[in-house]
Amino acid sequence: MGSGIEYMNPSEEGILPRAIIHIFQRCASYERHVESKGISIPKCIVSCQFIE
Repeated sequence: MGSGIEYMNPSEEGILPRAIIHIFQRCASYERHVESKGISIPKCIVSCQFIE
């Protein structure tokens, strides 16, 4: 936690950072997939809320 400068082992990351990374990686993968097929690239819109 904090400024984000500290190094964190990926296996120690929480569920939210891992989920967010996965969502954006999946959007990028899908965009590359449809682009390679010559289909117009869809827009990925991500919205989330976090309640503690």
